[in-house]
Amino acid sequence: MADPLIDLSVYRLKSSGAGIESVVTAKGLVRKVIDFGGGQEGYLHIKKPIAKPPKWAQFFEGSVDFAEFGKGASTAAVLLIDIDSSWFAIAFGTSGRFLIDQDAIEERFGLLTVLNSIPYNNVRSIDKTSFDSRGTQSHVQASKEAPPQEFGLDVERDLVRGVAGTPTEPALGARLHGKDALRATLSIDLAGLPAQLTEYGKRSQSNKYKKHFPWVDHIAAISDIDLVERLNERAIELIHAHDEEKCWLAVPERIDWDAYLRFQYGGSKKKNALHHDISFDSWVSELNQSIDGGFTTADVDLAKLSSTTVKCLNENDDVTHRWSLYKCVYAEVDYQQRSYLLTSGQWYRVDKEFVEEVDAFYKSISPFEIAFPEYNDECEGDYNTRICGASNGAWALMDQKNITMGAGQTPIEFCDVYTGARDIVHVKRYGQSRSLSHHFAQGTVSGELFRTSATFRSLVNAKLPDSHKLADHAVDPDQGEYQVVYAVVSDKPGPALTLPFFSRLNLRAATIRLRGFGYRVALAKIAVNDVLKLTKKYIGG
Repeated sequence: MADPLIDLSVYRLKSSGAGIESVVTAKGLVRKVIDFGGGQEGYLHIKKPIAKPPKWAQFFEGSVDFAEFGKGASTAAVLLIDIDSSWFAIAFGTSGRFLIDQDAIEERFGLLTVLNSIPYNNVRSIDKTSFDSRGTQSHVQASKEAPPQEFGLDVERDLVRGVAGTPTEPALGARLHGKDALRATLSIDLAGLPAQLTEYGKRSQSNKYKKHFPWVDHIAAISDIDLVERLNERAIELIHAHDEEKCWLAVPERIDWDAYLRFQYGGSKKKNALHHDISFDSWVSELNQSIDGGFTTADVDLAKLSSTTVKCLNENDDVTHRWSLYKCVYAEVDYQQRSYLLTSGQWYRVDKEFVEEVDAFYKSISPFEIAFPEYNDECEGDYNTRICGASNGAWALMDQKNITMGAGQTPIEFCDVYTGARDIVHVKRYGQSRSLSHHFAQGTVSGELFRTSATFRSLVNAKLPDSHKLADHAVDPDQGEYQVVYAVVSDKPGPALTLPFFSRLNLRAATIRLRGFGYRVALAKIAVNDVLKLTKKYIGG
């Protein structure tokens, strides 16, 4: 008679040896020794169930006796077992995983086990996080097994968090799903568990997955608390060294830069200054004036970054966004021959060769041959209006001249500035990766429509001044006839434009796509006026 099917949730633990049971953090558990035979033992920790009426019964209080609903109870347990000096934890019950210290769990154990156990075409579902302008997290499931690309996976810009599929060997399970944990449905008895864990452990250590799934190593989120602590230390060192090429402040989400925004570092609106943008220099300078004994960059530590609040205020001085200063830190750290990125409060490990590949492409993008005037304005809209007005008719203002077309009537901005030399210019103030990625995506949407749709070109033509109108909107543009220019307002020193890694990555994707439609692509840095960088406004004084 075959063993019954059982669902296993398997974790491999970082810790080993004495004190291993400290990874089971819940109190009041019953501990049992499980004998697997052959001298192999495991330790089962059981959470006793507490019987009680369902929570929704409270809805009928006063109308129905709770006894009529009966009492339900759920139980949970964790089994610890040592396999060749590597400890595994198996969680049972819907809440079994919450009995385990999450910091003790080895990252990607389940993911790598699955990828080393399924064929390339046998993927059933993918959990991913996108690093494009949307920054979405999604679970995509197919009705039958398929290769990863059929799930809409962008192997360069998506962080793969989990994969499910059918393994080549039925003994591994009818189906496997892996993130940090490995979830397997299989027919097995208690005595066969050690051998099964041995096999899963071997597969998680294999490099076989690199043949068909090498892109899973491009980007990986870091949850190891010890590693995060060491990386935070390296980021603080970059701040102390004033290394603005590797570490700086930026707003951690998309905001409307045309809304006359100002920023404030914590404190009371009655006292603290409002700043044109956020930077370590302005924050440290403000603290230096307000703290007895002064404050310098060398005094910055993680506690100060975490406890400081950054507020974003509109023209009426209403708070529209609020973040910890730590969440605004962007840092690129090399540690133990690996590359790590801190963005929006999360650390990521990035394959070093992948970083080098992206950087080489970024450096190959041509600089725009015309220098933009300094940014010395309240918002992007004011800047675009000013530079077009000062161009003696050479540049046409297209900012906020939205075009609606298609069934959804979605408003699309052709560009911010259109030049007589057929440059399609998109201007954006510097922000965190997601904000710039949205900027690049807007350029590709506009560029694709302009290249492929005579209707869109006709609508664009209607908004262009007579001096810049297209000769014949019905004719598709020639290869290389137009140039898309991404111009970024940045107050960082030096002539070079420094962008976060994920922005460089998304810019590469946008550039490749635009070149495929026949555009030339250029990049420009718009410097910020030195006086504007230091501009402050005080509420009530």
